Amino acid sequence: MGVVSSDLLDATATYCFLSFRYELNHSKTVPVKPKVPDTHIVSAGVHEDPLSRRDKDLPPDTTEDGTLTDLGRIQMANGYRRFDVEYLGDPDLQPIRTFENATFVRLLYTFCCFINRKYDHEIQEVYSRPDFLGSVAKQYLRAPAISSQSPRKKSSSFVSCRTDHRPRLSLRFLASYRTIGYALLLLFLAYLFGFSTTGVILIVTLCIVFYGLIGGAIYHLRGETDRNHSHYD
Repeated sequence: MGVVSSDLLDATATYCFLSFRYELNHSKTVPVKPKVPDTHIVSAGVHEDPLSRRDKDLPPDTTEDGTLTDLGRIQMANGYRRFDVEYLGDPDLQPIRTFENATFVRLLYTFCCFINRKYDHEIQEVYSRPDFLGSVAKQYLRAPAISSQSPRKKSSSFVSCRTDHRPRLSLRFLASYRTIGYALLLLFLAYLFGFSTTGVILIVTLCIVFYGLIGGAIYHLRGETDRNHSHYD
């Protein structure tokens, strides 16, 4: 019985040894790829300077006529550099933002266009007044501005279309969800404390009037101070 057990152990050990040698000889070694340091990006045969990642305030690389080079495309694609894009059109015709209600934006724009067309002469006259009434009007009306439409390429130069905007009424800020939320909260508090809707509208109207009077007074006093300083100088 002891001899059989010894032979069985020897056979088991021999089998394990041969299996280990077989696995060792036939196993595939997976080469480990060295990690390439992220020092530069190569695309279309163009090497990007790693220091340019710190120059995000600079515009991308362009030719003399404003066309992007291969390096400029790589800089923009990887977010290293970018153009300083600014909206230069009519502020009232900006694309509807995510924080604005599209229906309210269109309704308020239509209403303001009607008022501005019907009372255009009166608006220009009261806005240009140098007295206190003109200062109050400046608190409610949008200041005149010059907007530029998208540039049109003409031969080798770019020509932009400039439009002069006269002083006008603009209520687009009322279409933001924040303003709508404040209005609903005010109505809820008024209902909670027993105020009528008419009373709330009257209080809001008085606040708007006082805002214009106080802002106009400050604006008028600053204007008088500046004129006095310029006179003495």
